[in-house]
Amino acid sequence: MRWAIWRPKLISNFRSLDEDDAALLDALADGRTFPELCEAIAPFTGEEQAPARTASLLRAWVEGGLIAGFRH
Repeated sequence: MRWAIWRPKLISNFRSLDEDDAALLDALADGRTFPELCEAIAPFTGEEQAPARTASLLRAWVEGGLIAGFRH
């Protein structure tokens, strides 16, 4: 099992990662584009659900402070 640990406003947060979470976080850290992020989690969600799941996870991570933003 993999875990994510982050510290927004110096408060430690952590949670376990599902397989699709971990694959997406790895792809995001590699600087992949949105279509490539979707490809990274498609094996776990199916191709049709990958874009919605990717967007949902990214939104939750931004709202939760796990990631601070995006660069183009």
